[in-house]
Amino acid sequence: MYCGDVLALSYDEQGIVVNELPWDTVHNGEIYFIKNNNTTYLTHGIHKYAGKYIPQIPSWAIKNAQYRMKKEHLNILDPFCGSGTTLLEAATHGCSSVGIDIDPLACLVSRVKTRTISDDVLLNLNVDFWNIFEMTTSNYMPNIDNFNHWFNENNIEHLSRLYETIRTYQSSTDLFELLLVTLSSIIRKSSNADNRSLKTYVSHTHIKKVPDALEAFRSHLKRNIARLIELNQVIKYSETYVHNPASSSESGYLPVKESFDCVITSPPYIKSMDYLYNQMLEVLWLGPYLGINGKDALNQYKKLYIGSQVRDKKYIPLIGIDEIDSFIGNIFKLNPKHAAICAQYFSDISDHLSATYDLLIPNGEYYMVVGNSNVSGIEVPVNRFVQLIAIRQGFTVNFDIGYIIRKHYMIFPRVKSGGLITTDWIINFRK
Repeated sequence: MYCGDVLALSYDEQGIVVNELPWDTVHNGEIYFIKNNNTTYLTHGIHKYAGKYIPQIPSWAIKNAQYRMKKEHLNILDPFCGSGTTLLEAATHGCSSVGIDIDPLACLVSRVKTRTISDDVLLNLNVDFWNIFEMTTSNYMPNIDNFNHWFNENNIEHLSRLYETIRTYQSSTDLFELLLVTLSSIIRKSSNADNRSLKTYVSHTHIKKVPDALEAFRSHLKRNIARLIELNQVIKYSETYVHNPASSSESGYLPVKESFDCVITSPPYIKSMDYLYNQMLEVLWLGPYLGINGKDALNQYKKLYIGSQVRDKKYIPLIGIDEIDSFIGNIFKLNPKHAAICAQYFSDISDHLSATYDLLIPNGEYYMVVGNSNVSGIEVPVNRFVQLIAIRQGFTVNFDIGYIIRKHYMIFPRVKSGGLITTDWIINFRK
């Protein structure tokens, strides 16, 4: 078994420049600069989602797994599926997939972007919706504090009428959820909040020119319909299931296959961004459907996330691997809370790898994408520590390669979170 060391290349170097990662041969420690930066093709651009990896990575991983396993149709699991990047790539590569995520908005986006709806139904929607809208009035107000701080009066009226019109489609889950995602995709843009800041806030130094919500929705709906029609032309397999373990309607029910050929995923970074507060306005507008109605519910729900929460500040779990426990001990001397976050993160990763090991077939492949966050001024070698945990679990580590992150969802560095991560690492294990 091999546990690769991090290749010490400067971030100023571009690494190996490629149009796409070579799916047949990669070498441990290599860092790549991927020239192809189209990340919104098909339905990948249907809704922004912070922290998602570029679709070229799961696309490469699927082809690499098909090559290594000599098998075209794979059963793929993404246990941190986010907004469904892996799931969409699985469908376009002729593979079935199951995605799991704790974030209710992410699960909604994942379902919509991987769902096939007939062209005729989609084209009729863009006519019927606006006919219903013209006859609709609404007094709907989401449970958002200081509502007028976030939205101007014109957009409050338009968003409220759009929401009420969308509710008339509840009997058709496919269309209802498509319309909800389209509405969610314009909420931040239609608010007074900065479009690309780490947290949802209104800047008083960079005054925003707020677009009309009605025109934004009209444009996004037309674009999303076109994306889904294009998806219909290229999708090869549509067996995709998305599961939210926190959903009361889904709790304890996960119709997964008994085993998977492959796992492709990217867990949150240590001290990752607060996903719920990044998309606070979107979640609260859709609150009744997502099951998060108001800020108190939001605060309770975010405790379920991995990467940034301390469940018990008085308890720092030992990982049982000297190198990791010693590193966390050094963090503890600087900041006990940060040490607790690191320890909880690696404890969660250990539990996850243990559970996932049992779901993989013999010789099944696991591709995990991680970033080395900065905690208390120290870079955490997450890619190395994950390998150590995987080896203890019984996996064989095949390779660890990096790619330069070319675009960041947020403009501002994550100074108080995990720092601005410039390289992601793809680790491949085999059961």
